[in-house]
Amino acid sequence: MRGAQTGSTADAARHLLGNLSWGVEFLERALWRTAVAALNAGVPVQDVAGWAGLSAAELTDVLTAGRDENDE
Repeated sequence: MRGAQTGSTADAARHLLGNLSWGVEFLERALWRTAVAALNAGVPVQDVAGWAGLSAAELTDVLTAGRDENDE
């Protein structure tokens, strides 16, 4: 951390984990949106899954979960 920090190590860890959690959520949304765009453009599911480092089944799970979250 930069500068003078006050508070306990636990406070710093809580803050860091909160930021990491936000980052993970942001990346998951970006993955979902990019995958949907690629699929809508006609890219085969196997290719999109490979680019994302997922199996086709895992990509389907990600897309299903993302769709449910975006519908809320």
